[in-house]
Amino acid sequence: MSSLGSTFLLIQQQLTRCVYSSYLTFGIIGCILNIILLNRRPFRTMSCCVYFSVGSVPMLISLLFGTLPHLYALSVHSMTFMYRWLLAAACFDRYVLTSTNNRLRNLASVRIAYRVIVINSIIWLVLPIQILILFNVRDNKCGIVYDINAALYFSCYVLIFGCCLPITIMIICAMLIHRNLRLKRQRRLELSLHGHNGEQNAEKKRDQQVFAMLLLQAVVFIVTLTPWTILNFYNALTIYITNKSTDRVAIEQFIAYIAEIIIVFFPATSFYVYTMVSKAFRIELKKLFSHLLLIFKCKRHPNRIHALVNVG
Repeated sequence: MSSLGSTFLLIQQQLTRCVYSSYLTFGIIGCILNIILLNRRPFRTMSCCVYFSVGSVPMLISLLFGTLPHLYALSVHSMTFMYRWLLAAACFDRYVLTSTNNRLRNLASVRIAYRVIVINSIIWLVLPIQILILFNVRDNKCGIVYDINAALYFSCYVLIFGCCLPITIMIICAMLIHRNLRLKRQRRLELSLHGHNGEQNAEKKRDQQVFAMLLLQAVVFIVTLTPWTILNFYNALTIYITNKSTDRVAIEQFIAYIAEIIIVFFPATSFYVYTMVSKAFRIELKKLFSHLLLIFKCKRHPNRIHALVNVG
């Protein structure tokens, strides 16, 4: 191994200790809180939040098992693609909800959301089975090591279905949502002239908060996935170059490692994105903590709490 490769390996070891431990700690806590809070009453009746809630489950699984070689190759691949497409589905859900077409708006329902989730789960649990055929462990490496054609196919597959298509759907839906919300604002302005201010303002705030949650999460997703997309595109272009120098190979491996770290940033931060942009989400978080604190006090001082209840 060259001196450059040794230096990159040392940096990767230090990053693994610091970054991945932080991802596991804060990411797992955040995903669990996502699942709890998004299933509370203000959110569970909204189809978009159903996608957010269920999407937190594969995020949690990918964070838990991302360090185990074979599970990383199969299980994490499934979970990663699963939550990417659930986020794309959530973007489409918000688009149809803001549409003026009644038939399209009927697609934004909890019932439809659960059907989409089931179909999405089946697809991404079945398709990654090809990894068991394509991947192998040789010389302490897990991947497609010696079959260039298989490596090219897999790079294109990941590039199209794991990167380009979800990102394209999100960008198109975001543009359409922005247009629809602009039309809805004009309609609310007209309705406000007829005395419907209170009801319309409440609906406006709810739409804005959910859209802000979706938009910021989509932005974070696109930003964190962009390096990995570029890397897969580069790998597909240079797949047949076999005379790479040792330093070039070391640089490419190090860049791939950094791209993987950036990808894991997305599932590790979804809870904090929701908390930052949604007041309703923060209110439910405070209620949850208050409830847990009350339970803790009841267990520590059951007689005192019982007496206070009797006095009331």
